[in-house]
Amino acid sequence: MPYPLIKRRAKEQFKALHSISRSFQAKKILFHIFCISIILGLSLPPLAATASNPPTPVFYDSFEGDFSNWDGNCTTDWLLATDHMHDGAQSAKAIHHNKGFLISDDIDLSNASEATLDFWFMKDSWHKNCLSLFLYDGNDYHLITKLGDTFDDNTWLHYNTPIDLDTYGVTNFRISFRANVCWEEAVWLDQLVLLKIASTPTTTPTPAQTPTITPTPTPIPSPSPSPTSTPAASPTPDLTPTPCPIEVKQEEDSDNVIVTGTIIQNAPGGGTVESYEAWAVYDPTGINIVDIRDGDSPFTGLTKDIDNVNGNTIFGKNGVNDSPPRKVAKLVPRLVGNAGAAYEIEIHFDDITGSGGSGIGSTQIITFRRGDVNNDGRVSNKDAMFAAQYLAGNRPLSFIEAVNLASLNHDTAGDKATGADEMFIAQYCVGLRDASFNWTG
Repeated sequence: MPYPLIKRRAKEQFKALHSISRSFQAKKILFHIFCISIILGLSLPPLAATASNPPTPVFYDSFEGDFSNWDGNCTTDWLLATDHMHDGAQSAKAIHHNKGFLISDDIDLSNASEATLDFWFMKDSWHKNCLSLFLYDGNDYHLITKLGDTFDDNTWLHYNTPIDLDTYGVTNFRISFRANVCWEEAVWLDQLVLLKIASTPTTTPTPAQTPTITPTPTPIPSPSPSPTSTPAASPTPDLTPTPCPIEVKQEEDSDNVIVTGTIIQNAPGGGTVESYEAWAVYDPTGINIVDIRDGDSPFTGLTKDIDNVNGNTIFGKNGVNDSPPRKVAKLVPRLVGNAGAAYEIEIHFDDITGSGGSGIGSTQIITFRRGDVNNDGRVSNKDAMFAAQYLAGNRPLSFIEAVNLASLNHDTAGDKATGADEMFIAQYCVGLRDASFNWTG
């Protein structure tokens, strides 16, 4: 078939598929046509290629081998997965204990006239911040989009964006993903390709750099960045938004229920706090959230969604304008696990906005052990003694683990530290209650 005819038909198919709904088969066909266009040097959107100057893949990864394309600037905790793939035998995956940043090696876009980033992703998460895309301009990382801000779970989704070369046309351009997933959630990434058209047409394209979408376990090599232009590695990238310190504190509420107060210490850029979104992640076999109570005024009437089946609880507030430090919420945790067993709750403030910009709160991890009042890692008569001293007013709340004490005898609207909890410890120590503090006597 003559080249002009191939070119015209491919463009027609590309435009037709762009109008199809976001289905797996349509997207897969679209990506195959797009890759065929690369091989043939066709002029398909969004790159204005010509037969003599086709787009070339300067970075490609289908995650079939390892993370060797992603270890030059930050070691990742992501996994190589075989449970879900867009194509091939593997994909990149982030889960609760293997998440954080996935940052590419340096990529040279200094001689590009146009560039486009294209990849597929899938999520099993209810949170919009579960997967975010950042791009690096040689000095700073910039948030491009929150990929989790969609209702399409467990479906491969296609993302394609042109690269602003006025900002990112540097010798050490980088692609960065940040996964922030909760308990039993996950995100996947596959078939990532960065295409560019060189300012000076490439006369001899390297066939080994052309991506092919075939289910093969052999990774497709990608060109290495020029060693003369590679800066020193930055193991801790300075990603925006601005970090904001968060404090958590156990306290007794006005109705004597033991709560965990969450305090935003500083606003982004030193201004006021206008809104925030946070969530708690925990193992529901050991911890439940009974309620999320209002913080200090004006942080009242909170939005909240408590999910004790999956161990995910979200809360937040919009439409305020207040200067920190300020207590913005009070969590009411309840321990339901065995005596002395350690259970963690992670509290993430992943979206704080204010008059000075946007920010991310420092993650707080709290370890609870049901019945361990003196925090020595076990339940013993010493814990009963600490409980008795606290209840008699001889030991302040800050000198005990109040949630560990209050969660022995469960109260209705939230757990209070009472003589019943002290008695449960004493009965457990003499064998009258089992590890779940059920009566066996």
